[in-house]
Amino acid sequence: MKATQQFMKGFMSCFSAFSFVKRNGMLKYYLITGLLSTLLFIAGYWFLWDFTSFLAEKLIDLLKGLLRIDEIEGSKNMSWIGKVVAWILGFILKSLALILLFKFSKYIYLILFSPLFAYLSEKTEQIVRGKVYDVSFSKVLNDAVRGIIISLRNLCIELFFIALGTLLTLVLPIAAIPISIFLFVLALYFYGFSMIDYMHERWELSIKQGIDRVREYKFRAIGIGFFFFLCNFLPIVGWIIAGVNTSVGAVLSEDFDSER
Repeated sequence: MKATQQFMKGFMSCFSAFSFVKRNGMLKYYLITGLLSTLLFIAGYWFLWDFTSFLAEKLIDLLKGLLRIDEIEGSKNMSWIGKVVAWILGFILKSLALILLFKFSKYIYLILFSPLFAYLSEKTEQIVRGKVYDVSFSKVLNDAVRGIIISLRNLCIELFFIALGTLLTLVLPIAAIPISIFLFVLALYFYGFSMIDYMHERWELSIKQGIDRVREYKFRAIGIGFFFFLCNFLPIVGWIIAGVNTSVGAVLSEDFDSER
């Protein structure tokens, strides 16, 4: 299958998931993922806001000690400068925290929601193939643990390439655009990777075999990841549909007659 066909297969299967979910009485999972995703985002934002505020205060205290600002009594100028520095540091830290929250929230999302996505993937395959799997707690848990391992692996790889790309950009600024495109596509690939790999656990493929198979159909994984990316532009609604549609869509994108 050509790259474009693979990509469209993955992407359009996530759209097909809407009718599949409705037709098979799975609408409640939209409500579950939407509610939990909203709570997760609020909790993450709240934690990072408090943590960065605390960190900014500690940095200000450190700067005051280094510059001996507290020893200059009655200096209105120094007091004003200290407030400005505190505001700037707080703004920078909070901005970085928000960037990190949006950048890596998908991995937190994948790790915490692994049991649910593993279950949805398994339930979808049962309906599509008419094949009954043992949907026991231990089985879903095993699928989820593998999903967490895959997510952590992908996170480490993405962090490595982000660090490498940043260094290359500093040395060769003209490479900033191709490096940014590569990192963007890599992020899409890894998200689709996680959703596809839930099936590999059920098929008793090793992690290495699963990695090799996803690489074979990498453009399909990118298509699934691109659907997830577009969902980020739909506040609340995107959180409701992203996880359900991609976990279901990953199964719908399979051609079981020819591939299994």
